[in-house]
Amino acid sequence: MDFAENYACRSSEEIQSAYVNQTGVMVHPVVVYYKQDNYHKHTRIVIVSDTLAHNAQTVVTFIDNIVPEIKKLVPNVKVCHYWTDSPTSQYRYKLICDTVVNHKTTYNCAAIWNYFEAGHGKGPCEGLGETVKTGRAMIQDATDFFKWATETSTFEIVSFICVGDHVIREKLHDLSQFSAHLRPVKGILKLHAIVGNGPSSVLVKETSCYCSHRLSCERCSTWMEEPTRKRNPVAVETALVENQTEPKQHVATHTHAHAHKHAPTHTRTHTHTHTHTEVDSVDVTFATK
Repeated sequence: MDFAENYACRSSEEIQSAYVNQTGVMVHPVVVYYKQDNYHKHTRIVIVSDTLAHNAQTVVTFIDNIVPEIKKLVPNVKVCHYWTDSPTSQYRYKLICDTVVNHKTTYNCAAIWNYFEAGHGKGPCEGLGETVKTGRAMIQDATDFFKWATETSTFEIVSFICVGDHVIREKLHDLSQFSAHLRPVKGILKLHAIVGNGPSSVLVKETSCYCSHRLSCERCSTWMEEPTRKRNPVAVETALVENQTEPKQHVATHTHAHAHKHAPTHTRTHTHTHTHTEVDSVDVTFATK
């Protein structure tokens, strides 16, 4: 899957200022390959939206709509293998890694995310994206584009899904609840394969691996583990408070030596130890990045 160039809505007759204030429609084509009855098949899905933000939050929202369509084709799907290009703001973002980690919990199927090498991600999605934007129709927004594509166009073999901007904004609000606790995966620009490994880490590899273990989402020895979440902030704050409120003991030792003038060979030493317990006031400031 990939982002196609936004469709620019134009009027047949327009004033000059309308040229620089054109309405855009996002087009996100997806080609799904699957196996059914021992035959390899594929289907085409195109998501249209009135949002123009090509970012990871939009990708996660689209996945919420793509996976149900896949399950209509393959109800017992166990693993989704994603293949995309490598923009850091879209598919190589830390939010995508966390989506892979929680894919099993969220969608009831595991996921493996593969990245094409930079400049080599062109494929059927580019052709599909340009094809659905051809035609002559009066289109003013994403709703018009969706109606034209589903009612009057000749794209019977393409499934269209319309995702409104309000849906993406709601998803963005949900993701913001925990996105501050996510951490970037180390060396993400060099990686070409990511798979979930527990609730807070991923297995990564610089080349895609499709051995018999990886096809079934089992672990083989060629993968490295990387965390996807920061340390539990509650635990860190609790430990910080406990350390600062721990009583400090100051031990003062005084030694007095009494030497008798008439008995220089005998020296008496008296040691007095005084222990004072002080509790310093606590002033804790938490910074959230």
